[in-house]
Amino acid sequence: MSATQRITGKNLVVQFQTGGQTYVISGDQTSLEITMDTNEADMTAGADEYVYMKPTTKLTGATLTCKYIGTAGSATWGALSVGTEGTLIYGPEGTATGKPKGGFPCYIKSKPFSIPYNDAVVRTATFSPQGGAYGTSVFDPDVHTF
Repeated sequence: MSATQRITGKNLVVQFQTGGQTYVISGDQTSLEITMDTNEADMTAGADEYVYMKPTTKLTGATLTCKYIGTAGSATWGALSVGTEGTLIYGPEGTATGKPKGGFPCYIKSKPFSIPYNDAVVRTATFSPQGGAYGTSVFDPDVHTF
């Protein structure tokens, strides 16, 4: 892979769409962690020698960590109240046509606030899933583009 094909987080765009509004919540981010997982059902029978698991429902989520910018970010971070429902959309390379697109319907699960003694203050928002299927309301950045 050439250096020009590598993706860094510097061009990341993260949006939260709710109530007919789109809030850009990236810009001073330190990280965006996306989880794509599946739940499992134990299908092991009594005579089986090994555990047999079967995938069931898909599970996705995200945690965004940003530098805190105080009241200058109140319009954006104020829209991320715990329990608010919406859609998280993210573009690892920005939102230009043809660039990878990820996202899913979600709600704000938590929004902790870390104030270290001698370091930058950070905000974190955790997004929990609210259904959808890959290709329709859930966008996989390995497959979908803007």
